[in-house]
Amino acid sequence: MAMNTAMFGNLLEPILKNAFFEKYLSIPSFIGKIFNEIKSEKYQETHLGIYGGQGFTPFTGTVSREEFGEEYKKVITNVSYSDSFGVTYDMFKDDQYGIMKQRAAALGRLARYSKEVLAASIFNNGFSSAVQSGDGQNLFSASHPIFKGSVATQSNYTTSALTRATLATARATMRRTVDGAGKKIHNVPNLLMVPVELETQAIEAVDSVYNGTVNQAGAVADFTSNAVKTYNIEVFANPFLDDANNWFLLNTELTKDFLIWQNREPLRLIASEDADSLILRETGYYRVGVGATDWRGCFGANV
Repeated sequence: MAMNTAMFGNLLEPILKNAFFEKYLSIPSFIGKIFNEIKSEKYQETHLGIYGGQGFTPFTGTVSREEFGEEYKKVITNVSYSDSFGVTYDMFKDDQYGIMKQRAAALGRLARYSKEVLAASIFNNGFSSAVQSGDGQNLFSASHPIFKGSVATQSNYTTSALTRATLATARATMRRTVDGAGKKIHNVPNLLMVPVELETQAIEAVDSVYNGTVNQAGAVADFTSNAVKTYNIEVFANPFLDDANNWFLLNTELTKDFLIWQNREPLRLIASEDADSLILRETGYYRVGVGATDWRGCFGANV
């Protein structure tokens, strides 16, 4: 049967869609490693932070009643993202399937990269007002307010370069974190996220057996044990971090509660035909909202 323009899009769309999603899914993502991925049903979602009061107490005949307070109210708005490419009818007639599939795969790659860049922007912009936690402070700040208790503010911020000592100090700071009522919480970091320029330095800091370095003769200058190795911290070199010196220590148990990735519309490839120009346009589209409801679980170094 002879090919005609009416069959143009119908024949091409499944081929291009397969190439698009095959490439998109083949590229690893760090979003699920760090973010709380939730389904959104609205234009924007409101997230509430609460804190307790007295906590569990011994039972003496009357059950204690917890009065939860509202620590913050954070609104995260969903935003649409899109990109497209076109395929001409002449390409279709000339059997240029290789080129057409390459374009679809390239768009799938760009779709994945755009999401990774968006996720990394929480950290790249976390030292400025562009990314604030629910308390109204920059995500990484030295003055996060504590609503109750004896501690007025807490910090998850430093300007120190990455070393074993500064990593240990950051970890100790995180372990002293309290909730909005001033009560201690379990905040043990397990992930050191660095730019690619710091990957080797980060691995040496967390994995070396000794504090010293090995010289060419095979001698170690300092045989004291590297205590940081016992912290069981994983190193993740994120190529989407902008600054070559900034580093981030994370407790992913908490970031998966407080760093929000709202999926309003899943990634789709939408086909549309222009009969006048004989072009099939394939548009990649998704709609998400990204933000931080709470700073706990994150520590950032703006070096």
